[in-house]
Amino acid sequence: MQLVISSAQRAWLESQSDGLRNMSAIVRDLIDSARLGVDRPFTLAERPAAEGRGASTSNSSSTSTKKRTTKSSSLEVPPSLLAHQDLIQPFWKTKQGSKSDAGWKLLMTELGKIQEKYGDRVVREQLELAAAHRWKGISLRNYEQYGINAQKPTQSGFNWDAIQHIQL
Repeated sequence: MQLVISSAQRAWLESQSDGLRNMSAIVRDLIDSARLGVDRPFTLAERPAAEGRGASTSNSSSTSTKKRTTKSSSLEVPPSLLAHQDLIQPFWKTKQGSKSDAGWKLLMTELGKIQEKYGDRVVREQLELAAAHRWKGISLRNYEQYGINAQKPTQSGFNWDAIQHIQL
């Protein structure tokens, strides 16, 4: 297979390749990223100048390290929720609405609140339902308002559900 690219694209590819990652590997990574549904543009991190290709000062290497902010590094799962990462990532990919860094932080906060108050089983249940129904988000408030299947007594305090089991 032959891929035709512009001279500017080729120059960019050559600037990104090194001894460990050739141009084919970079193109494969870009294709995989597109297939996984990256929801916003990103740039590959700048490589620090290697010995023999130019002078490298400690200042320039720290600058290139600061520029290495990609989508995957900003969407980190807190250690307390790592057990649910297998459900968090699919939900995030299929969820409706915006997928901003602020939205990710809010999701992690709300999942943490649910986990703290109701445990891991409820967190998993909410993530499964959210992914299946393409919810926009998950929150403790919504779970407490709509998700708890607790038996609630009527206004009189009489349990009408108990009557169903009485046979006449």
